[in-house]
Amino acid sequence: MDCRQLPLKILIGLAATVLGIILVVGLNPRHSLFTNKVNRLTDGPGLRFRKYGIACTKPFDVPLDAAPVMPDGPPGFSMEIAFTSHHQGNSRFGILFMFHDGDDDAQLLMGQWRNHIVVMNGDDFDYSRKAPRVSTDLSELPQAPVVVTVTTDGEGTRLYLNGRRVDENRRLTLSFPGGGRSSALVMGNSVYGNIVWEGDIHGFAVYPHALAAADVSKHYAEWLESRDFSHALTAAPSMLYLFDGRPGAPVLDRSGRGRHLEVPTRMTVLKRQFLIFSPTDFSLRSAFIQDVVVNFVGFVPFGLVFTLLFRRGPLRIQRHAIAFAVILGFAVSLAIEIGQAWIPSRSSSLLDLIMNTAGTGTGAMIHGFFCRETPFVSDAPL
Repeated sequence: MDCRQLPLKILIGLAATVLGIILVVGLNPRHSLFTNKVNRLTDGPGLRFRKYGIACTKPFDVPLDAAPVMPDGPPGFSMEIAFTSHHQGNSRFGILFMFHDGDDDAQLLMGQWRNHIVVMNGDDFDYSRKAPRVSTDLSELPQAPVVVTVTTDGEGTRLYLNGRRVDENRRLTLSFPGGGRSSALVMGNSVYGNIVWEGDIHGFAVYPHALAAADVSKHYAEWLESRDFSHALTAAPSMLYLFDGRPGAPVLDRSGRGRHLEVPTRMTVLKRQFLIFSPTDFSLRSAFIQDVVVNFVGFVPFGLVFTLLFRRGPLRIQRHAIAFAVILGFAVSLAIEIGQAWIPSRSSSLLDLIMNTAGTGTGAMIHGFFCRETPFVSDAPL
């Protein structure tokens, strides 16, 4: 077919429409404007995290500054949290809390995938690298507040659910990130703002020692009676949040160390990533395949339409229409990926940039198959 028969005004309109759709889908600008979806509970202590919510402390030195140094290995510590999950069945990994010092491999976190609670160091969220962890399944429990306690020392790591031990990994000793750097506590999300968890957090404590099983059971019994974390005040916590303050105020660290938890007015990205890429990202999971296909196919119309448009330009542009279309597709995709680093819930990915550019090139080549070449006659001045 002779594609030059298509009126130039219609072609310009198609190009503008395709570009507009790509920018809206790629940047999703409404996400950059939303408020932080975190609210104080009105029927008891706690914060409610909805989609696109985050709470965080300012960076501080390693939180277990009062922890004794064990001769056999790392110092022991414990983490205790009470929460009500609204994340059950969600196929995306969500983070209840994390300690992060800028190194994803060192981060310490508790997250949820579907009905499973997971505690680990690092970022092996899908367990593709078989990184050591402890976990438990909430599917047998009603949607009600639960208390999860993690204790770790030179003898391994133990996970308790409502005062009862449910998992143990003797080959895993958890560690806090930090060392010579500062760490921050983040709740309800990751530092990148794109690993959201939905639910209520009612209390959180960190202790500079590994709690004995009897102490874990005792803490749970005291929590059942009071429905708050006041029991932790007598256990020498390194960090303690009762979530009992007024709306709009920071959540005070009742350990006395001043690591107060702040709730920003707007959803905040604490750390930006540009064009991230890891070979471990490749998999046969449907979500990965869908993402690759969407990024490729989404730019095919862009390559086709802009090649047609460049073929109607000045003669020197006509001769290199395919190259100009691919370069423009690359530039638009790069701008989107850079912009995504500032937008919560989005990720700046090198693979997306590659697939977008490949899709543009494919669309440009389709022009050659379906549009009959005619002598170069420019619609624009040379």
